[in-house]
Amino acid sequence: MWHLSAFEEAVNVALTTAQDLDAVPDEVISIRNSHLILTDPFDMIASAGIGTGLARARFNAPHLNTFARNILANPPIRGTTIPADPNVQDNRDDPIRLPMLEEIAVESVTDTGGTGTEQHTVLLWLAPRGWSPKRTKGKASLVARFTQSITTIANGWTVPAAPTFAETLRSGEYALMGLEVQVAGPLAYRVRFPKSETYNGRILRPGGLTKEAIGNKHWPEDATAFGEMGRFHSFELFELSLFSNGAAAETVEGRAFLEYLRDDGGV
Repeated sequence: MWHLSAFEEAVNVALTTAQDLDAVPDEVISIRNSHLILTDPFDMIASAGIGTGLARARFNAPHLNTFARNILANPPIRGTTIPADPNVQDNRDDPIRLPMLEEIAVESVTDTGGTGTEQHTVLLWLAPRGWSPKRTKGKASLVARFTQSITTIANGWTVPAAPTFAETLRSGEYALMGLEVQVAGPLAYRVRFPKSETYNGRILRPGGLTKEAIGNKHWPEDATAFGEMGRFHSFELFELSLFSNGAAAETVEGRAFLEYLRDDGGV
């Protein structure tokens, strides 16, 4: 299990210095002065940055700064949508340990120049200390198609809502091993499970990058590379939310990588 957090800001393109990004309101991770503040041990296992002139992003936190200003989301995605082969900084094999009980800021630098603003978004994959992908094998493996209609909000997460599967799932308990979420415009998705294992009482919301087009490459190399996202019953589906820089009515075309565990039972 892991958690996807987002930072965003309309940065001033005339500045060449680092500019502070706002942590997007999050029901799971605490925020103070528009920065993350962790009260449990978390590591960063991946990061991505999106912006037309985004040159670099970095952490700004007292403990991390004693070593150096830690670069993240390297190399950045220079644009306003997720490209066919997105750049993501992958720290799964060597996670960055994040400090507790101090504000963790994310800053970005633009090289656009001129006047005006441009939107920068940075996404952090946060995992409990000691995380490793959970490989679950059930009685049957399947990839199921789903759709969903969602109205996005500007620079925030939508209210989670259950998708509609193309065929009714066989009754029972499933492990969600990965998702492909194709939707034009929104940058990221995350998942909420009605019932879930917790991390010190927190129900984390795992997620990842969307796909702008159905034929685009998925990151990471396999939709199941991060391992099990959570479990759900066919009568009580997982719920999906999207992050976008703009408000619009969107239609999701999705694929759920599932393991069928048993006819019935609790998560």
